Amino acid sequence: MRSRAGRRNVSSSISTRVSNDLPLNPLEMLAVLELIGLYSDVNQEIIDKSMHPISASYRHVTRELQEIRTKLIALPLVSPSTAVTTNPRFESIWNFYRKDLLEEHTQPEGGAYAMLPKIPSTAENIKVIGEIGELADEFYVNVNLATKTKCCFFCSFTKMFGTVEQNLLLMKKNFEGKHYWVKGHAGVKLDCMFFPCTLDDEVSAAANENDDSNPLYTQPYLDKPTVIMCNPNALIYQQMVTSPNSYWLSFFLKRGINVMCWNYRDYGLSQSKMFGSINPYNCKLDAEKVLGFVVNTIKVRGKIGVYGRSLGGIASTHLANKYP
Repeated sequence: MRSRAGRRNVSSSISTRVSNDLPLNPLEMLAVLELIGLYSDVNQEIIDKSMHPISASYRHVTRELQEIRTKLIALPLVSPSTAVTTNPRFESIWNFYRKDLLEEHTQPEGGAYAMLPKIPSTAENIKVIGEIGELADEFYVNVNLATKTKCCFFCSFTKMFGTVEQNLLLMKKNFEGKHYWVKGHAGVKLDCMFFPCTLDDEVSAAANENDDSNPLYTQPYLDKPTVIMCNPNALIYQQMVTSPNSYWLSFFLKRGINVMCWNYRDYGLSQSKMFGSINPYNCKLDAEKVLGFVVNTIKVRGKIGVYGRSLGGIASTHLANKYP
């Protein structure tokens, strides 16, 4: 998180660039705008679905991100060439850094400032940038208030970013995953996500994606191999949203292998029971239920493998031994 002085320096730098018709740093803008877009949508979905208790600060932060996005969408650009004026990327600063509009031959690089568009140095644009700076200040204050630890008889900590629910939605967006509840041993609901190995085919699901009585997928990637991943003790699949933790997920998907991820009971969003918490016996039986869901509900037709690390070795070796 930048300090207040750091944020003022950034705002001052942007204003200076605008007033002098200088382009903005493309690498910083790509990263910042992607995060603003992701969390604007993800946070709003969490609020709409009441996926966890929503604090006032959480609502304020979401609103501020959305207002910043709205102002960036309205901030026009001066195209570097009249030949590209029909390109939708040059309609606004927001569009220019939208990943879905990026073309390989026009993707900005750190040193290619001369080829990048500029923000017209008008009074209106400078005013909008000032308003973005004010929203950024409000965002900074609200995030700090929400994450501040208050100590009295009890200590409280409100997590603003990196919640399990946020990461779940980010996994769905970034990897085109589908979230399911699988009935584990003794009826415990297991938190699972299936990742098709190719995006060339449209993912089609039953009307109720959590209805394990209907076939969910009817696309060609069902003929490809599928791996059931069994996590180590200190990992839930929602943590694979970050690069280090997503290594094996990306490894399999890039090689044309579907991936089924699941969280053990008591882990992530999976249920727990007073007399049915995680142990080697329950872990093995839950793994069998996940395998059954993959075969009988998702109806994969290719070969099935298992991959387990640390604690995941219990479930993975059990499945490999029982279903060779």
